[in-house]
Amino acid sequence: MEDLFEKVFIVSRVDKQEAKQVLTLAINLLKNKTTELYVVSDAAGLVEKPELSRPLNEVRSIKPSLLVSIGGDGTILWLHNRIQEETPPILPVKVGTFGFLSEITPDQLGRAIAKIEKNSFYIERRAKLKLKVNKIEKDFLNEATIITKTCKCSNLQISIEKEKLIQGLMDGCLVSTPTGSLAYNLSAGGPVVDPETEVSIVTLLNPWPFASFTPIKRIVVPMNKRISVTNIDKKEVAVFADGEKVTEIKKLEKVEVEKSPKKISFVRFDKNFFYKRFRNWRKKIPKRFMF
Repeated sequence: MEDLFEKVFIVSRVDKQEAKQVLTLAINLLKNKTTELYVVSDAAGLVEKPELSRPLNEVRSIKPSLLVSIGGDGTILWLHNRIQEETPPILPVKVGTFGFLSEITPDQLGRAIAKIEKNSFYIERRAKLKLKVNKIEKDFLNEATIITKTCKCSNLQISIEKEKLIQGLMDGCLVSTPTGSLAYNLSAGGPVVDPETEVSIVTLLNPWPFASFTPIKRIVVPMNKRISVTNIDKKEVAVFADGEKVTEIKKLEKVEVEKSPKKISFVRFDKNFFYKRFRNWRKKIPKRFMF
């Protein structure tokens, strides 16, 4: 089995005191277990470790055997959006608001490292989707969002394998991965999907029922089916990937979504991680979001 500790690259959020403490702990735990240890530049400055500092764009040339992500799901999405390549395995450590992708908490980091040393782990590989629009290609881990730029509905047409399926007035639509089924898709009334199931989830955002030729509001299709979203409206609509704006499309321009040939990998310890995380989600939500 590959030695995950050969080259380790740590990425951390820098806006929380807890993250600084966990980053210091991670460095202390890993410095004697790896021959090469790097920390993304802004985080290295936070803990005054300039000798470990490397910009994130050097990940491609360094080719680490393990990425450690200290933060929440947003940190992983930020990391993925900037690397885009098929990453080495990621060990997510939850220091954030939401952590559906993080199996371990800071107090479990030492035990997790010990398990990796003993080869008591497995690699989970999750499928991604790719969007193509206006000569731009971009992989996404959660969802692509095609949405109105104003408070007025837009007229969108959605096709599966060139077969027109849905057209009507709506605020927009999502095309989500199973990983993203617990994100914006869930808020919009879409289904929760096991991440081992390689499907695409199309979810309409506030469709107006009297201006659509189909009652469908959401549909799940195999990832190998190409999905097209065409702007039929005279107004431009915005296109986002994992929350970051990609471009805008004019009338009759379209966004195409297909399965990416690349995957994202995570270090896991519990085969039932997804269901346990989903079952216990309420315990993990910060109190300020509860009522």
